[in-house]
Amino acid sequence: MSPELRDCTVAWARVDELQLRSLFRRAVLTRRIRALRLPVVGAALCVLLLALTSCRPHPKPPAPGDSTVVTDSADMTVDTTKYDSATRVGDSLDSWTPPPEVVPADTLIRSADTTQHSAVQGGLRTRYASYATRSASASVSMDGLALGASGWNINNWCDGPLTATNYSTNPQYMMGMLRKAKACGFRFVGTVPRPFMKANNGRFSVDKACQLFQGDYRIDAPPDSVMKYVDAGNFVALMILDDMNDAHSWGGTRISPNEAYQTYLCAKRIYPKVPMCIRAPPEWIQQMPALSEVIDCAWAQYHTKRGDIKNYFDRAVRDAAALPFPVRLVFGVNIEDCHGVNTAPCTADELDRYLGFAISYPEVCFSNSWKSTNTMFDGGKRAVWDRLLARARAKADVPSCGRS
Repeated sequence: MSPELRDCTVAWARVDELQLRSLFRRAVLTRRIRALRLPVVGAALCVLLLALTSCRPHPKPPAPGDSTVVTDSADMTVDTTKYDSATRVGDSLDSWTPPPEVVPADTLIRSADTTQHSAVQGGLRTRYASYATRSASASVSMDGLALGASGWNINNWCDGPLTATNYSTNPQYMMGMLRKAKACGFRFVGTVPRPFMKANNGRFSVDKACQLFQGDYRIDAPPDSVMKYVDAGNFVALMILDDMNDAHSWGGTRISPNEAYQTYLCAKRIYPKVPMCIRAPPEWIQQMPALSEVIDCAWAQYHTKRGDIKNYFDRAVRDAAALPFPVRLVFGVNIEDCHGVNTAPCTADELDRYLGFAISYPEVCFSNSWKSTNTMFDGGKRAVWDRLLARARAKADVPSCGRS
């Protein structure tokens, strides 16, 4: 073999050797990669699972009856997802014991404050544990005419001196409130919290209101169970709307009589026998007489800017009787702003004169004044309240606030 051919042969052999070594290294590396693939993928899956677990949604608040305390949220929205799936047996709610509250016993809760929507503002939840076995004190009576003031502290329902109130009633706590009223021999008108009936822009929403009754109220406070307390006299009525003409309270837009009609019609379909009140005089209902078909009682509240007190209440009586379906009447006095909005509270003499006149009407089914405060018994007014309460208890033939 010539030298040239030998050199060429050696050169090609060297190339083949290098290629073989390269292929061998690639094969080894491939095997190593394949061997590592399963552990790497498994580790990635574990990391993903841990991430998903740590980012899961927060648990829902405990249902009524749980011992955990839940603070109410001012921007709480209506959960419409449970309407068709959640069910409850009404009678079983009678054995429900509400969660403990956190409201101090000497704190007055004011239900008509539109910024506070929970059934017991500020986070209702203390002293419920013992009320099922408590009996009404001598200062609380179911006799005669119920007389009270809005937002009377739920902790005082068994202790007096007031025998009634108008109180914001979150559907979640409604059954517990009814049980307490019965245990105390107390009477109240429940108020639907305004924020539950507002759209995102702050305006009143008929759809929101109807969803609230078709969902939360129907589920958490079944009609048959609520009627037990209506029949017992503890639950006087449900008041859905108030301050309809105050655009500031409803996102800049007033509530029309037609919207009120649609709302009360929705409520009546769920609670056909529960009395329904509206915090407006019969004159307001006359704008749409059909309203009287779905509303049981109207509300007349006096302050001195409304003129002569006799003329004011006499007109309410006439207007109520003139409706296609005559409505019952709730009479009261603005004892906090006795001479109109943002004025001074009534003096003891004014309280005696104005509220005493209001409860004298035989047509009155319930008397509630605006509002309970820490100073409502100051300046000799406690003695006036005691006299008025005695008169109210002695009143005979007090009509029901419901027509059915």
